[in-house]
Amino acid sequence: MLEIQPVSPSFPVVKPKKIDRDDSLPEKQQRRKKQEEKEHEAEPIQHIDEIA
Repeated sequence: MLEIQPVSPSFPVVKPKKIDRDDSLPEKQQRRKKQEEKEHEAEPIQHIDEIA
């Protein structure tokens, strides 16, 4: 019960975060693209390591 009490006041804080998540969806997509680019950049390095 003591653990649940601090969690319930934070619920109203979680709801606005969900709204922020919806607003930042394009940002997450951009981040994913950046991560994919980094993975593509890392792939040739791995191939070079395999060749070496």
